[in-house]
Amino acid sequence: MTTPEALLTLVRNRLDAHPDVDVFVGEPTARMDSDGRAHPYVAIWPSPGRTDTAQEALCGLPGPRDWTCQVTAAGGDLPRAMRAAAAVHAQLTGWQPATDTGLMRETVDPGPYLHDTSVTPARWFTPLQYATEI
Repeated sequence: MTTPEALLTLVRNRLDAHPDVDVFVGEPTARMDSDGRAHPYVAIWPSPGRTDTAQEALCGLPGPRDWTCQVTAAGGDLPRAMRAAAAVHAQLTGWQPATDTGLMRETVDPGPYLHDTSVTPARWFTPLQYATEI
């Protein structure tokens, strides 16, 4: 069985393979482009996962586990944040991390991009939620 730790490594390596974004696990340290705005980046926030209660057996036996992670796509302006989100979608959506896992799927609509003025320089971001069955 592929572990959550192994999945985190696989997801990070997959995102690292995209040439247009910087990848972090947890708190990012954004690199600045020549115009002083944050280069497109993603920050992976893994979860321990959960049992899929929708597939639980009638007798109460647990169903398969879903491993989830939030991948925050961000950049120093809206176009950079949008490029970061497009990179995440291109790398993760429909990808199978290991032979014993399901395909990666986005689990919720993240809503609109948000503007974070609590950091300097300010950033735009969106929290993308992904999951795969383990």
